[in-house]
Amino acid sequence: MDIGTALQRGGDSHTHLLSTATIAGGAIALIVGIFHVSGFAATSVNLHLIFGFSLAFLAYGFALKYASAAVAQRITPLFILIWIVALPAVYDNGTISLFALVVIITLTLFSIPKCWRLAVGYLLCCTAALAYLFSPVREYDALALRLLAIPFVLIHPLYILIDAEQLNSEIRQRAIKSALYGASAMGLVFFAIRFPQADALPPLFAAIAVFGMGFYASKLNFSTGHSTRILELATLLLIAALFLTNGPFPVMLTAGWLLLIHLLLRPLEALAAGLVLIALGAAVLTFEPTNVSTPPGFILRYVLVNILLLGIYQQIFTQKQKVKNHQPLIWLFTLICLLVAASFAAANWVLIPVFEHNHEAVVGRWLPLQFGLIVTISWIATIAVTRHRDLLYSQAELEHKSERQRQLFAILGHELRTPAASLSMQIRQLQEEQPSELITQMEQTSEHLVNVLEDLRYVATPEEQKNLQYTTSPVVLHDFFDTILNSLVSLTSKAGLQVTYLADANSYRMLAVHTQPLRQITTNLVKNAALHSGAQNLRLTLEPLQAEHWQLRFHDDGKGIKATESLFEPFKRGDTKADGTGLGLHISRKLARAIGGDLRLCNELAAGTCFELSFPAIHSAEERPKAKPNNRFDGLRILFAEDNQTLQILTKTMLEKQGAEVFCATNGALALQMFNNAEHPFDLILTDIMMPEMDGYALTQALREAGYGGKIIGLSAATIGQETDQLIEAGADSCLGKPITMDKLQQALS
Repeated sequence: MDIGTALQRGGDSHTHLLSTATIAGGAIALIVGIFHVSGFAATSVNLHLIFGFSLAFLAYGFALKYASAAVAQRITPLFILIWIVALPAVYDNGTISLFALVVIITLTLFSIPKCWRLAVGYLLCCTAALAYLFSPVREYDALALRLLAIPFVLIHPLYILIDAEQLNSEIRQRAIKSALYGASAMGLVFFAIRFPQADALPPLFAAIAVFGMGFYASKLNFSTGHSTRILELATLLLIAALFLTNGPFPVMLTAGWLLLIHLLLRPLEALAAGLVLIALGAAVLTFEPTNVSTPPGFILRYVLVNILLLGIYQQIFTQKQKVKNHQPLIWLFTLICLLVAASFAAANWVLIPVFEHNHEAVVGRWLPLQFGLIVTISWIATIAVTRHRDLLYSQAELEHKSERQRQLFAILGHELRTPAASLSMQIRQLQEEQPSELITQMEQTSEHLVNVLEDLRYVATPEEQKNLQYTTSPVVLHDFFDTILNSLVSLTSKAGLQVTYLADANSYRMLAVHTQPLRQITTNLVKNAALHSGAQNLRLTLEPLQAEHWQLRFHDDGKGIKATESLFEPFKRGDTKADGTGLGLHISRKLARAIGGDLRLCNELAAGTCFELSFPAIHSAEERPKAKPNNRFDGLRILFAEDNQTLQILTKTMLEKQGAEVFCATNGALALQMFNNAEHPFDLILTDIMMPEMDGYALTQALREAGYGGKIIGLSAATIGQETDQLIEAGADSCLGKPITMDKLQQALS
């Protein structure tokens, strides 16, 4: 898009680039003019044209910088009038004026409409070449040829970049191919001009190498950073080799090398590499060992013009790549450069007395190379610092996102589980009053929904689940698993699955095991066999493994499962059409390992699927537990705090059927008031966690501070988060997930 279109769309990036670059260019021309006036350069130049060029650049830059958008849109195309001064400067001053040619053409391309860019760009290159051809000051034609050729190569890549709103992989590939193929063609031209002389071979070899790089670039996938590393390394090695072996000739092509490294590297890397390249070029021009002497004033123009061009490329590529926090990186890079430069200056100060007889050779001769070392060391240090900073930033951002995700899941889990719990309790009550097959299916569906919400906890908060400490309870191991299987008879019968349970004689002893995880793992594996395996028979074998470790084997005769590394990963489902989340095996293995056991797929048996669950089981000195009375709630006074009206009614009805006297409150503040005003003490307090006015944490803490020493049991609908730990820290005895059942309450009170 041209500048006018950019302004119409509200963007001023190109205008800012033009104004900044022209002001900087005017300042550089002024410095060069002062340099000649002061007599530091013996070369004869037309100072009137230099100062006129400086004045024109400064006037255009400041006018564009401070003009309104409408005025800027009108004066932007006027940049082409700079050529009224530029062409006479080429004619009067010859080779030394050609350094600014690539900068002027680059800025001209930004100032004119898209449809004219290529034609005007090549036309201006041709007119500059004609102005030099007829110039009375024709010196150093070999250097001038390269300074004239490089704009021809860069026009098309710049044309591609200017129109791109963002530097994606496709744009990068097109621009890189254009630049490399253009450079290859330029090398062939240089070869043709010098042939059959001996010095014609280096341009030919360079052209072949660059063409090969262009062909390689056409096959690369620029969307991945690793695929371009070979091309980046080859480019940097080629530039260094040309600079060190061919004298000032490749140095004159620095403008093209700067564009190429910006296309290949990230902006900060390109800045450091560009500064090293300019320093290396200045060193080559200063201490060229061949018979081509560097013209006076060339080094100054070379350094200043290429630094200006480096700044232009930096602004273009940071905008196109939408680089964030680039300015702070530049300041950091500059600060490190100053510190390293101070170290080098101190080293030079130490070396001068040692080589006092020739300190200029010791220090001055290697000054450009020292600058290159300073930039290289500073770049490496900046990369190390920024990568460490980015790592810390990424970790903080990841933690922040994880915390927000956990909060989101907690809220969603609470909002989903509360109605799911209400629905489950309503269906259960309806089943007790009017049992039917339809209500049984409804009950199974609601239980499935609650189980899915429960499973989300293990996936959404893996670190919290890893730190959970599961308690052991003494049980008769045979009876424990037998009870679990009896609770699943309805499911297995409906699926047509015949379950056989075989247990070692020692399983009739009292053993302390982690009952809650083992109950969930067993339930998950039996459900998988019933719903997903297509099996008709399932055999469970319980046997001791070694001291204080047992194994429960689940072997069905179904279609089997292929053993893969992803079998126990979350959300991985096998070949099944039945409903499921793909979390069962993942959660089961995590639970098994959390209690010191393991769950693995056994492939030793040919038919069906076999899972082996190992778990610790420690001998308990306790006797076989006696039968407990069926009703432990008869006559209990229970204070129940719950803000959901449906759950409040259902839970109260369930408890009253067991003979309890229930007092309900819709929030913690009302429950605390009822506690303080009660004539008789409460035997049990049940409280929801998330309630208006006063939540369960504050209520529990207030009750303990008031001296209540009875049982406080929390009820939570949140599937994700640390609600249980926080409530227990506040003083609760335990926390149950909704929906609650009499079995859960019995177990919590035991």
